[in-house]
Amino acid sequence: MSCLTELLTCYISETMTQKTQVQTQILTQIPKLVDSLKSHLLSLSNFSSYQVESIYLTSVVLLVYLLLIAINPTPAKRKIFYAFFLSMAVGYSPLYDALSNVQFYSLYSIIYLITARFVTNKKIKSTLVIMAIFEFTMAYDRYINAGVATWLYNSFEEITCLIHGLIISSSIRFKPIHLGAILGRLTAALRGISHSQCLTTCL
Repeated sequence: MSCLTELLTCYISETMTQKTQVQTQILTQIPKLVDSLKSHLLSLSNFSSYQVESIYLTSVVLLVYLLLIAINPTPAKRKIFYAFFLSMAVGYSPLYDALSNVQFYSLYSIIYLITARFVTNKKIKSTLVIMAIFEFTMAYDRYINAGVATWLYNSFEEITCLIHGLIISSSIRFKPIHLGAILGRLTAALRGISHSQCLTTCL
């Protein structure tokens, strides 16, 4: 997709001092990418339903990663995005046909292991290692079950999407909810309401 290439070139070439401008350009490119995805999927009439589902899920995950780095870019988020984009590029390149399944999934595993090596955040690192282990498991599954569509093989897209969800969520800082503070505010509000009602009744 030409808009995707333009988006990535724009993002990588800019410096951090122009972060706001880059975020704006990325956000404006996302609707174009969605339209391009829709038109591309409509042209896949000769593809199997599994292939269409694979392309659709991959594109959705890609959009989530783009939103992640557009809203709040950090070095760790850029690294996990590059790992995903590199693995996606390998999957849609001539290497997909040139490599055996064992080599293909082993390459995926190596990509995520290398990425984990350069990420300092322990939560993100652990989820990247989980992805690397899963890809290695897929390589082993294809080695001992070559030509057999196992449950693991048939569930590859769903499992990878789940792990990508873990990777993305591990890179987001969720503010803790202080239940004690919330209950204190509710109690104070109820006391205020009760006190005002008492004053109204007394008057």
